[in-house]
Amino acid sequence: MNTIIREARIEDLDALYELNSVVHDLHVSFNVGVFKETDQLEVISWFKEIMTEKDFSVFVVELNGEIAGYILCKLNQRPSNIFLNARSSIYVEQIAVSNRFQRLGISKLLFERVFQYAKKNGISKVQLDVWSKNEAAHQAFEKLGFKTYNQKMELELE
Repeated sequence: MNTIIREARIEDLDALYELNSVVHDLHVSFNVGVFKETDQLEVISWFKEIMTEKDFSVFVVELNGEIAGYILCKLNQRPSNIFLNARSSIYVEQIAVSNRFQRLGISKLLFERVFQYAKKNGISKVQLDVWSKNEAAHQAFEKLGFKTYNQKMELELE
């Protein structure tokens, strides 16, 4: 199997939309009222814009010419303030792997590419958020070495 890990290109936009839709639909099902239905042209336009921004990177895994998954990350640099030291991290905004390519190590390949990107930029932290109901994602991220360091809580007022 021919495997390529590379930066996303304009010709990948339709595949990025398809992959994003699977994860977005899962988020909608977990969080009714938080996420909304998306429009294909708007999502493609959003990806196109993100791909031009200097702090964002989109990497894909291509298997035999087909996009199997992608990861979208952002370089975060926060200045020091009176409470906190300056800090930098790579924040994983999104990751998606096609259902057809699940359990083949695609996520691991994508994260390894992000780890390389972080090291190249002198950054030692990679961060992400995961919904509490998404147990499969929790397990996958923990298997890669991620640990919970902060939790958000919410109270819905009547």
